[in-house]
Amino acid sequence: MSFPKDYFKKGYFPISSISSAGDGSQLAFSLPCDHHIYFTKDGNNLDRKIAKSKYIDEFVPKGGNPYEYFAENPFYGSLYFDPYRNLFFRIVKHPYKKAAELGINHCYDYPPAFSIQILDNEFNLLGEQKINGLKYSMYVLFIHPDGIYISSSNPKNDNTKEDKLDFQLFEIHDVFDKS
Repeated sequence: MSFPKDYFKKGYFPISSISSAGDGSQLAFSLPCDHHIYFTKDGNNLDRKIAKSKYIDEFVPKGGNPYEYFAENPFYGSLYFDPYRNLFFRIVKHPYKKAAELGINHCYDYPPAFSIQILDNEFNLLGEQKINGLKYSMYVLFIHPDGIYISSSNPKNDNTKEDKLDFQLFEIHDVFDKS
């Protein structure tokens, strides 16, 4: 298997930022600066399907301060498989050009705007829901029979307590938006 040759030429994220998820019959991969989902059913042949976020217009080549780059520019984050609903979810970090106002380090650790893409097991994009990154953390979530639990332990969330890790349940009908 090989990855897009032009990905590295464009100066995007290193391959170490790849995310993967499997459903038992196929393994899927997502690159931070690529709208496609790559997948293999046999471990030898790699196919791909476009799953472009409505919140990403373009990717910006990496450069300068890495914290500032990650805080301000869009990318695709983790890919998850939901075995209870036979769906895939992909996290999308949105562009945010006001990172200096909130603090570069804060926007790096807690991106102010992100969404969750919902894909079927053939990687057709079913919907995408924007999530308030000033209240929730795109890096701390888990899949459960009831839905997706996303951490609400965010320093910008007024209800956050330093000694407690809180999660909010998002039922699939709550995050399902076909617009």
